[in-house]
Amino acid sequence: MPANLLSLPSKSSQLATSQLTSSLKEYITSRFPDVHPSAFKRDLESLQRIRDDAVSLDGHASGLLGGAKYHAQLVWLGTKTGADVQIPFSWIVALPSNGPPTSISPPSSPSTSRDQTNLIKASLTTSSSGQTIAVHPSISYERCALLWSLAALHSSLAAREGRGDNESIKRAISGFSIAAGILNALLSLVTELLSEDIARTSRAADLDLAPRNLAALRDLMLAQAQECAWSRAVRDRLKDGTIARLALRVQEFYSSALAHAQGSCKSPIADLPATSSARPEAVTALELLPASLPKDWVAHITAKQAHFSGAAQYRKSVEDGGANRYGTEIARLQLAQQHIKQALDACRSKGVSTMLAEDARSLQAVIGTNLHRAVKDNDLIYLEAIPSAGDLPKILGASLVEAKVPSELEKPLQHLSEGTNVTPALGKPLFAELVPYAVHVAVSVYEDRKDSYVRDELNARREELDAIAASTLQSLSLPGSLQALEQPQGLPSSLLRKSDEVRLSGGLDRLRSISDDIQRIASVDERLLAEIFEHLESEEREDRELREDFDQVTREGIRMSSDVAGAEMRNRAVERWNIFQGARSSDAIVQKKIEDWEDIIDVLASGEASLSAFLPSANISSSSALQSSAHETSVRSLRKALEELDDVQDARATSIAEARARAKEDDIRPDIIKEAAALVGGSNGSQRLAWSSNTNIQPAAFEPIFEQRLERYHKYVKELEAGATVQEQLLDRIAKANEAFIAARRTDAQIKRREGALQNLDLGFAKYKEITSNLEEGLRFYNDLARILSELKQEVKEWHRARQMDIAHLISRFQGTSLSPSTNTTPQRVQTRSQAAFNQSAPHPPAPSRGGAWTGGTIKFDD
Repeated sequence: MPANLLSLPSKSSQLATSQLTSSLKEYITSRFPDVHPSAFKRDLESLQRIRDDAVSLDGHASGLLGGAKYHAQLVWLGTKTGADVQIPFSWIVALPSNGPPTSISPPSSPSTSRDQTNLIKASLTTSSSGQTIAVHPSISYERCALLWSLAALHSSLAAREGRGDNESIKRAISGFSIAAGILNALLSLVTELLSEDIARTSRAADLDLAPRNLAALRDLMLAQAQECAWSRAVRDRLKDGTIARLALRVQEFYSSALAHAQGSCKSPIADLPATSSARPEAVTALELLPASLPKDWVAHITAKQAHFSGAAQYRKSVEDGGANRYGTEIARLQLAQQHIKQALDACRSKGVSTMLAEDARSLQAVIGTNLHRAVKDNDLIYLEAIPSAGDLPKILGASLVEAKVPSELEKPLQHLSEGTNVTPALGKPLFAELVPYAVHVAVSVYEDRKDSYVRDELNARREELDAIAASTLQSLSLPGSLQALEQPQGLPSSLLRKSDEVRLSGGLDRLRSISDDIQRIASVDERLLAEIFEHLESEEREDRELREDFDQVTREGIRMSSDVAGAEMRNRAVERWNIFQGARSSDAIVQKKIEDWEDIIDVLASGEASLSAFLPSANISSSSALQSSAHETSVRSLRKALEELDDVQDARATSIAEARARAKEDDIRPDIIKEAAALVGGSNGSQRLAWSSNTNIQPAAFEPIFEQRLERYHKYVKELEAGATVQEQLLDRIAKANEAFIAARRTDAQIKRREGALQNLDLGFAKYKEITSNLEEGLRFYNDLARILSELKQEVKEWHRARQMDIAHLISRFQGTSLSPSTNTTPQRVQTRSQAAFNQSAPHPPAPSRGGAWTGGTIKFDD
């Protein structure tokens, strides 16, 4: 291996493959209850063999195929399980740190329990040999670490090639170019797949994967590939002007690598396509990760950059001398001499190969000889003016290399199938029978959306139309006035039906039971919100105290401030708090309804005896108002219109019942499975997910199917709207018929009292149904909110813990001490204040916003 070329150090995994397969088996058991893990025994054994071959790359080219096979299986497995599989993937950090110790977690064997309170967290530990080990529970991290090792193997194979023949040089160019391509792809992958995790635990990040490191190493590999192309041009004795252009492009690559390594240029993420789904805050946290190239590497790159600046000027000076541009020749030789001096200064740094200094001194000697000759000839013969360095015509660099990714890494799923004609074939996909977890999520999303559509679009519209009809009839004192006149004694059959419905559904006891459940769950929600705000307030206070004690935190910008890092979580918490407060206001409205109507509802639920006692009777003689033919005509017309209105309402109820029955039988799972197979590819499908994107399928990918399936329910909306038009016409007829009925009838006080009682009972029945709907909706709301708040609390708690660990690391760094494995990761001062915050009796959440009532509607919020 030429000592003047660098190769990436390889990463090695610290996770035993047997532990991986056992943890994966446990994960399948917990996340896929509909399958038994024993069905995948052979797949687990195959995965163990493939991984053993891949993670033990021994520097031979044969390891490339094994690494590609394991990478393809990881991509495929990620489409089945998602990224966060709670398996402690652990890899040694390849690049040695230049700063203070970065271990912020005691080395331990992470538990793989599925318990929410014991989730595996990203961490950095220090081994007994002093190596830094990064642990992460994500398949995405395992994939990125593996790709790093493949890039390292390509660069190692390239660096070992000699330069004595063109074939060796060609292989070296290819190896460095592929290493650059993989590193460039890693830059996109880390941004897309790991930025959210790194934002939560930035001090536990594997700095090998820091964007500036990846960009610097990518450009270093391109520089070395171009250097090999330059050496071939020198060997083939191409024109000096051509060699100068090639040399300048080498210098430009080295210069770009140096800028990224020193953080003196814009973030490499800024040049990525704007397709990442990561939050801007997460990307910002990723951009803050420092480059960590070893000092001797930085010195090596500095020396190379200066050397090839000199080499380009030297070769261009030879071309100028041949073209009789003697003053320009001298200026370029003088400039080349300055660059070579800078290269030799960089070569004095510790750890830089002596070959670089020897190459620089050799070129320096040639330049010195040529400069002495050119100056002498110009002074004696040509007498040309020597331009300044700034006035020299610029050399335009010419590149013969580009970053490239092998097809088996760029499109792994196309190579992962039995009987494929694609080369190289990477074997059959494992766990093919495992229904992707994304399918379970997508089915759940569709079920929620379908239920919401039936509930909010259909049933809510039905209740609205029924309420309009009930309100209109109530304003006309119908049907009580007609029933009182037609049946002055006894109980109308329609009233008995309504009484039975109230009694059989539970009556007032049911309303009170649901109301008590709502109060109980609402108390749980309020406690969860309090704990969320306690975490957020504690973190904000701890961050403020850190900045007061160590002003370099703010001055050097080495840590995101609390208002930036926690903005998204804080906004979500405030949104949930406002929604909760709006719902509590609605609770009071519903309770007032219960208090206002509980006597009437109790009468309806108590049976015929209570109804008879409540409903006054009228004398038979007093109802003989049906004397005139005009009155009889108005009664018949009014009764017919009311019966038609009942038919419309019954048809509406039937339509809703049919929609609910259809929703119950609507199984979208087969269509989702089929679409998922098409998205990720497989033995018969074409891959529709780019390798550089997150291959964890998101529910949004199934939106077209969701919309198509929901169109089946659109006919019920049309039926409701058609019924609404008929109802509006009927209500107009009823109003006119009621006017004729009132004008023609004769009545007395007894009939009026009976009419009022019937109206109250009829309205009480409508209010009972309305209150029941309000309470059931409120109960669903608080249950859903409890689930969402539990998830948010866990997320905020983990984030707060990560920020405390970050504080511990920074304090250790500023005080010039390292944290031993037995040291509590939270400083005593910070921990004490944090505990004080947790001992407070109540948080100080933001003032509630108005609105948000679920009475008569549905509270909606983004999950």
